[in-house]
Amino acid sequence: ADVPGEHTLRVTRALDLRLLKHVSTRASPEYTITLPPRGEASFDGELGIWFETEWGTDRNLIVKAIRDNSFCYNKTDVHVGDELLLIDANPVGRMAFSDAMALLRKRINEVKSPPIDTRPQRAMRRASFSFRLMSSQQSESKQEQVTEVATPLTLTFRTVEERLRRVRLKAARSTAAKDQLNESTSATGQS
Repeated sequence: ADVPGEHTLRVTRALDLRLLKHVSTRASPEYTITLPPRGEASFDGELGIWFETEWGTDRNLIVKAIRDNSFCYNKTDVHVGDELLLIDANPVGRMAFSDAMALLRKRINEVKSPPIDTRPQRAMRRASFSFRLMSSQQSESKQEQVTEVATPLTLTFRTVEERLRRVRLKAARSTAAKDQLNESTSATGQS
């Protein structure tokens, strides 16, 4: 690589570029976010995204705002104007806004990490046997819930750039169809 214009690139192994944090996913028209994120032990359940519906429809969920220093602000490539397409494998376009938000809240609550109790445990002095028995049964059921691993939540988005490209394409097709119709009617009128 000492000759000007000559470059050397060392290839060590194949990498999935989606897993690298510094690679932008904005070049692809659609992208996914998996919660809890791969390689992270905890997710507090706070996305930090506000959604709104697209004007004139209750079916398209558009990112209205992203809260500063939230999960999506710091760890994802979600931008204002992106469209939520799928919650897991469920198409959002087939749901009402309230139904989609309810499903999203439910799934986030399922995958969020339980809060860690840092308070010291106090010894119980005069607990009855029935209370101890009931308490031990409750703690066993809580342990079962904690050990149960929730299925990761997958959110699929369409970029605002892709949305705008589709709008421009639709407008171009509509204009071309009108032009073709005008040409055919003017040609038949001249005959």
